[in-house]
Amino acid sequence: MVLEMDYLKNGQLRYEWNYKDGKEHVASVGYSIGDFAQGGVIFWLDETKKHGLVCPIEDQGSAAWLNTHDIVSDSMNHSFYGNRFRDWRVPTKSELNRMYKNKVNIDATAVLNGGSTFVNNYYWSSSESWGDDGTYFLGQWGQSFKDGYQDDDYYKWVKFNVRAVRNF
Repeated sequence: MVLEMDYLKNGQLRYEWNYKDGKEHVASVGYSIGDFAQGGVIFWLDETKKHGLVCPIEDQGSAAWLNTHDIVSDSMNHSFYGNRFRDWRVPTKSELNRMYKNKVNIDATAVLNGGSTFVNNYYWSSSESWGDDGTYFLGQWGQSFKDGYQDDDYYKWVKFNVRAVRNF
């Protein structure tokens, strides 16, 4: 049996081998939570393990909610690895919560690859909160990375940390 390993364009490993039957057999290995790939650290995967969410290996800065899009869009606020991608965005409140729940994995992989850990501070999400009837604005969603507390009672001019997210 001859075994060959190769990386596909999307960063996944592909194995090819031939048995005595002369037929080529191919298998692709999916990603895992905590992998360093796709410009950062993978923190969520779909059932195929080939698509998911990734965050950079460091914060993009600290800003008022109104400026978060500008911060995550600026390539100067991303590492060498994250700078290759242009589809970074501010995470939704559920994506931010997934990042918090995988904070240990993200921090470990980030530090191993020259990044930094999350700080024990609040981070912005892209989610807004409206009253029950949808006619009045309540605030922006943020989350503490000290204890996981999420709330929608934050004003747009308050400065919180920002860490981007992208789909792959």
